[in-house]
Amino acid sequence: MTDYQHINRDAFLAAVVRTIGHGRLREHQIAGFDEIVPEWAIASGMVWSLGSRRQLAYVLATIWHETAFTMQPIAEYGHGHGHAYGEVNHVTGHAYYGRGYVQLTWLRNYRDFSPLVGCDLVHDPDAALEPAIAARIAVLGMLNGMFTGRRLRDFITDNRCNFLEARTIINGHDRAAIIAMYASHFDAALETAEAAMPAPTPPATA
Repeated sequence: MTDYQHINRDAFLAAVVRTIGHGRLREHQIAGFDEIVPEWAIASGMVWSLGSRRQLAYVLATIWHETAFTMQPIAEYGHGHGHAYGEVNHVTGHAYYGRGYVQLTWLRNYRDFSPLVGCDLVHDPDAALEPAIAARIAVLGMLNGMFTGRRLRDFITDNRCNFLEARTIINGHDRAAIIAMYASHFDAALETAEAAMPAPTPPATA
């Protein structure tokens, strides 16, 4: 999935390389962007505006941080050891520790996301590590407030942007400032890529 719809893909990746990419992007990082950006376009209904651009920037910043810059789904370090969600459920035989781009945890969340991703995550929780499924979980979860009850539009719209407080969509204020900084970089990259799109072709005249 590589259709970026409203932005120039090459210009976006080049802009990321110049900023938080530190001079290069690896293939697995590019693959992550190629999964997440088109998924955002689908989930957001192909509506592009200042607010949606900045919301996408915050999604990318969150995933950049949560995956330790790999832009690939990861399993929680330690598989939830010491947490109740890391214990094997005696009914399903699985533990529901963090998996994915944004660390989906707890049985109830795996159950809630199953119909949205078209996969039985309760009985196959490792499916949350598949990039396409992980991207849908991350995007829909942040759009719809499925992680903490807070949604992207609670903090980011066409008229206001609070990257710092948007962290409460995922995890309180943990590392909020650095993720807000990443979001600003991604927003600048998206703005550059938006400007690099070709002008629309005028309609033909009779």
